Amino acid sequence: MAEEYSWDSYLNDRLLATNQVSGAGLASEEDGVVYACVAQGEESDPNFDKWSLFYKEDYDIEVEDENGTKTTKTINEGQTILVVFNEGYAPDGVWLGGTKYQFINIERDLEFEGYNFDVATCAKLKGGLHLVKVPGGNILVVLYDEEKEQDR
Repeated sequence: MAEEYSWDSYLNDRLLATNQVSGAGLASEEDGVVYACVAQGEESDPNFDKWSLFYKEDYDIEVEDENGTKTTKTINEGQTILVVFNEGYAPDGVWLGGTKYQFINIERDLEFEGYNFDVATCAKLKGGLHLVKVPGGNILVVLYDEEKEQDR
């Protein structure tokens, strides 16, 4: 009987193994939560937590409005991903694993091999991520690290 091919194996073989990305995950189009992921470092370090790059339970951050007033805002990382595709922008950024990524742009209906994709780009210092809405109700999350000579 053939061994089952997991999403983690697929992400590893198709993306991580290319060394063009530092991590890859799949999120649900329903809630934006990452349910499968791989990341550089997990093979060589048994204490490495790949999930720390892709998911953090809801948490509060302190934000300052234009008047300098500080308030607390609850971050739901899945919702920050969904806002990008539903609204076409993300004024509060996209949060993943407790890290804020600045929304850059979204390109809708990019065609590749007969399929249409929505692709969003977000950045942080020395890296960033791409979000790709793919057929089948999934969002591909791809991390890159410029210090590892991976660029957009």
